[in-house]
Amino acid sequence: MAGASKKPRNGKFRGWYRSRTGIIKFFTGSESRKETIQAAKVLEDKEYLEWQTLVHERKFREAPDEIKDRPFGAVAAEYKEWGAAQGGRGGRPWSKSHLKHVRYTFDFWQESLNLKTLNDIHLADVERVLREKIASGSTGKTASGLGFQLKTFCRWAVKRNYLVSNPLRELGRFTTAPAYIRRALTPAEVGRLLAVAPPHRRLLYETALVTGLRANELRSLRLHHIDLKRGGLRIEAETTKSKRPAFQPVPAAILARLKAFAESGGPGKHYKNPPEGALLFVTLHTERMLKKDLTTAGVPLKTVDGKLDFHSLRHTFVSLIIEAGASATEAKELARHASLSMTSIYSHARVERLAEVVGNLPFCQNSDANCDGPKGCGTGFQDLSRRPRAPKARALTKLRHTPRESNLETLTRNRR
Repeated sequence: MAGASKKPRNGKFRGWYRSRTGIIKFFTGSESRKETIQAAKVLEDKEYLEWQTLVHERKFREAPDEIKDRPFGAVAAEYKEWGAAQGGRGGRPWSKSHLKHVRYTFDFWQESLNLKTLNDIHLADVERVLREKIASGSTGKTASGLGFQLKTFCRWAVKRNYLVSNPLRELGRFTTAPAYIRRALTPAEVGRLLAVAPPHRRLLYETALVTGLRANELRSLRLHHIDLKRGGLRIEAETTKSKRPAFQPVPAAILARLKAFAESGGPGKHYKNPPEGALLFVTLHTERMLKKDLTTAGVPLKTVDGKLDFHSLRHTFVSLIIEAGASATEAKELARHASLSMTSIYSHARVERLAEVVGNLPFCQNSDANCDGPKGCGTGFQDLSRRPRAPKARALTKLRHTPRESNLETLTRNRR
């Protein structure tokens, strides 16, 4: 609780705040009431944090030695078991990919900092390792992810009373700007890719292009996920990014081909030891697979517009449905995005399409490319200038104005 009251002598406001013991403390602020109140809140928060730190330090001094020197490996193993059971959103377990990422992160920090106990985690050491990681060529997003994972673990350890306070509370983030920009395939490039791809990979590309499903969502599809009555694919909550079940409509022709492909043996005819009952086989090296087919099709992997990888098929899906006439809300629902701002990141405008839109402007329809000047050429600008102007709207009725009598005439008439 903080505030400000004006001091009459010098015109400055006197700020006040309540201390942790309940005593109101005063101080001289500035000539602005807003700045004085903000300063009072800062002082109040600072005193509260100092008091909280003293309480934690007292608890830590009184804690037994087995809590002070709790081994990092044992607590990290307990954290992984907790996450694999109920650490996800809504009490769900972590996904396999996230659990794999957590294991890699803990191995990295244990090796980089030589962690023996939880008290070996220090903010300065963590920031130094992250700076070295960026200097070695990693992106800011990678470094932020590593730091955030360890910071989350420390926050969990505080709730379990394994740590007195979070040592990484003040750990900041690095810039998460992408190192490269993805681009979408043009319709011509899509045709060339599908023409050279083998039948089993062509079906995978077509499914990704008409559904926008991510690689992990395509990898988890099974035969029972096909819904012929509703005309689409059912996606389970465990495999989606939002951890919510979803339904994705699919054209009837591709849906029938998916069903026939699965009933005829599926990926087992083309790959060794595919996942049991898998509808499609999506390798872990999707970029390597797509690169091979794009090179055969003569499609450049990198241009001035961006880079192509397997996730670019999702960008292509969003771009094509918007170009086909879908509204922004429809595109957001089909892409299963939480906001329209995310959908705008995935939609790309083609230069050819932009030129076509500009060419459809009214004054570009009758333009003559062989014209040397404005006189005598049928340009659209000239045609627009020759158009007759719309007539002005006329009044429906004419008002008749009668002259008013003067005051002298009125008095004379009354006397008579």
